[in-house]
Amino acid sequence: MQKRGQAALEYLVTYGWVFVAVLVIIGTLSYFGFLSPDSFLSDSCDFGLQLECVDQYLDDEKQVVLRFQNNFGANITIVDAYIRTGNNEFEQVFYGEPSGSSPSPVAIPRNEIRQVRFDLDGQDFSFSRNRKQRVDLIVEFHRVGGSIRHNITGNVFGEVSEPLI
Repeated sequence: MQKRGQAALEYLVTYGWVFVAVLVIIGTLSYFGFLSPDSFLSDSCDFGLQLECVDQYLDDEKQVVLRFQNNFGANITIVDAYIRTGNNEFEQVFYGEPSGSSPSPVAIPRNEIRQVRFDLDGQDFSFSRNRKQRVDLIVEFHRVGGSIRHNITGNVFGEVSEPLI
């Protein structure tokens, strides 16, 4: 009688140790980020085809630098920008040419590419270096010679890096 009970107990203990080992391996992989879905997603920037985002850069000083190509068929000027914050509301952000020190409209001639910097300092979220971050933006613009403002909603998803010089 005791031999059969011992065999059953040894069987269960052996499979218990295997189960614990599998849990430790999964925990280790998860801790070091190998099971993070962000690591399998590529960087992206989507504002549609008319104001095409051809490149993006995020840094840990809350700077988002985008390169836009104007495919509208007319010259445009970016006049305002808003970001979705942590409480799911849109707030106005500083924007302009990367070399500028104050917010200013950014003119993008037809079929040209221009770089625009969005300064998110003071907004209700944070960037962590070497982690992927999603940023939702609304960019307001008007056609040169026109006064009607239009907006495009887009998002940027990419790895946060150290600041550009």
